[in-house]
Amino acid sequence: HNDLKKNKGGLFGGGLFLGGSSKLLFTNNLTFKIKNNKVFNSGGGMYVQGDYNNATTLSPCFYQIVDEKGSFYDNISIKDVNITIQSVYNNAAAGNELFAPHIDSCLLYTKVADANMSDVFNKIFNFGNGGNFNIHSERVLLSNPRSIYTCSLSTGRREIKIRDHPIKQLYPGQDLELNIIVLADKAIPLSIPLLIQCFIEQFKNKSHQLPYFPPCQSMFLNASCNKVIIPFSKLDKMRYSSNIDKDTSYKPFLLFNTPLVPQDFMESNLLYHSERLDAQMLSHCPLGFTLKENQCQCHKSLQEIGIHCFISNSSFALPPKSWIGFDETASERNSIFYSALL
Repeated sequence: HNDLKKNKGGLFGGGLFLGGSSKLLFTNNLTFKIKNNKVFNSGGGMYVQGDYNNATTLSPCFYQIVDEKGSFYDNISIKDVNITIQSVYNNAAAGNELFAPHIDSCLLYTKVADANMSDVFNKIFNFGNGGNFNIHSERVLLSNPRSIYTCSLSTGRREIKIRDHPIKQLYPGQDLELNIIVLADKAIPLSIPLLIQCFIEQFKNKSHQLPYFPPCQSMFLNASCNKVIIPFSKLDKMRYSSNIDKDTSYKPFLLFNTPLVPQDFMESNLLYHSERLDAQMLSHCPLGFTLKENQCQCHKSLQEIGIHCFISNSSFALPPKSWIGFDETASERNSIFYSALL
């Protein structure tokens, strides 16, 4: 039984700093407590530096389970793992108890047949203050970002990964709007900087490189669902810079980049977790709109009867007790029916 405690200074790893690719080897019946440490940056209890050359692949876990001879078990049951690492009452700007690049998205050499990595981690490590253990938030437990999801602003529920998102189609004049959340290991929401880069893939220079465009957006995300808006003007500026005719549809793509170490730029301020979103900028307008000055605006026939159009979501504001309809089979694309209800 061992305690590491009362380190009141430093930037990282007040109780334990694990440098480089070093690993902690745990044997059964080990009990270890880290408490009452304070650092100014991250990892108040424990800080794992890790190997950022492998930060996007399945790297070995920073801890490994071994037998008394230092060998890995060929097969062990989770109920036979009797190791307790407790980290409490530690303090840092982020990751009070632990910062590690990989928490449960890593490789454990000992085979635990009846549990996944998250189960093993939860069995061994206990975090929190005042006996409230296993409080998994970035304030307590911090790792590299793992995924960027779209989400619901009203419920906060995650929906689909950015990298798996269908092509985002936009009409002329529409901003690209997404609600996103960045998750670390254990699906912990992160507060983290976001940099969005925009490119047009089909237009490359003579060296087959993508042309450089200034970042479309940069912002700091909260550890929740965040609204992100890329103004149409920035997307259209890429079209103009690439000499794409205004009557031509084109396909930009966006890279959503977050630093690999949230809240901590000591090791990897130039390394990013990136996910790609493909878009298509259409050259025509939806029904009820007409193209004017390279943007979709309300059709003249609708304006004349006092109907307002909103290209942001292709919607209309109608006078009371009225309705509109469209004849998609007519020769005129915007054949419109309007009637006031009696």
